Amino acid sequence: MYVEVEAGRALAQAALSAEYGGARPPLDQALAAKIFCSQAALKVAGDAVELLGARGLAEGALIEKLFRDARTTTAEQGTNEVLALTGARLLLG
Repeated sequence: MYVEVEAGRALAQAALSAEYGGARPPLDQALAAKIFCSQAALKVAGDAVELLGARGLAEGALIEKLFRDARTTTAEQGTNEVLALTGARLLLG
């Protein structure tokens, strides 16, 4: 779980680093960061639910909220499949 979180953080920071220089980050980096981070969030939340068992899915539990939020990131702002197709078009020209 730690590796996924740190990899997502590194991708997001790389995509945002260009923005601090006054320029917009390249769209392909932003797409890669969004897709990876949303998938990693879902995987990490799912792993946490597995570790905690029934307590993790109890209504009002922090893990239950994080899992529910992670599920919405794959649908919000476009699905990962659509974003991946957009990234592929950028790479292929």
